[in-house]
Amino acid sequence: MDEFSFISKYLTPLSGLGSLDLTDDIALLNPQHNYGFSTDTMVENIHFLPNTKPDDLAFRLISVSVSDLICKALTPKFYALNLTFPKQIEEKWLDNFSSGLKEAQKYYNIYLIGGDTTSTDKNMVFTASVFGARAEKVILRNNAKINDDIWVTGNIGDAFLGLEISRKNLLLDNEYLLSKYNRPVCHINLQKFLLNFANSALDISDGLIQDLEQLCSSSNCGASVNYDLIPLSKVAKNILNNYPKFKEIIINSGDDYEILFTSNEENKENIIKFSKEEKVQISYIGKIKSDNYVDILDSNNQSICVKNLGYKHIF
Repeated sequence: MDEFSFISKYLTPLSGLGSLDLTDDIALLNPQHNYGFSTDTMVENIHFLPNTKPDDLAFRLISVSVSDLICKALTPKFYALNLTFPKQIEEKWLDNFSSGLKEAQKYYNIYLIGGDTTSTDKNMVFTASVFGARAEKVILRNNAKINDDIWVTGNIGDAFLGLEISRKNLLLDNEYLLSKYNRPVCHINLQKFLLNFANSALDISDGLIQDLEQLCSSSNCGASVNYDLIPLSKVAKNILNNYPKFKEIIINSGDDYEILFTSNEENKENIIKFSKEEKVQISYIGKIKSDNYVDILDSNNQSICVKNLGYKHIF
């Protein structure tokens, strides 16, 4: 059973006020819904490698949790931690882990309010629950409109390539790519922009195409994406020239933590203008359509088969 089926069958019937029926990555708190909440768990050997530096690990933990709030136009304020460490762990490791948390707190302007610590003989498990303040509205994934333009911030696939380097599947030494996987950094000043222009949004955590499919499923629509418009970094393009096997994999491998959003087509010029003036990379990649399929097209308007279906939690 995949994650979405499990949630729908076993958890949605238990949900209540502010839960959004568990159909998004956040919940809204208090009667006025002035705050939003999101939580993420990282498990050793599944979400991070055992040799990950502890300061990178801590920064990554906060970033992947904050990402869900930022893409909804919420402003992160504070967080709680549940930490499961090995029974024997060096104090130096803990010092460095704490330093990573401190760096993340400073960058995202948040602070710790509590949590829990436990020990284990098996893999480490870390959970961060982040709370953010709401402005006049929240940008959810269920409000894409037919003929909306589809946009994405930043580049796609660099984190995947960094992971492949860490796994020794890609024999390169590239600190930029390694940092994109080990220490993702979320956009922190796009809340007002999203409130002005986005109809729907989510962060890219499980893969661009899979996450777009989730957005379309929630909005009861489909999408058409031009592969050639998907933004790739120069280093990623160079790698694809030498490793063409990654062409269909790279666009749906997750861990990008960029923002995928849709917007009315009349906003296109203003979005491009904002991107240039604020020096924030925002790329148009396709259109929302009325059917329930997500198509990826090449330069000849032919469908591309995506080999990697994105990250899925299987029970």
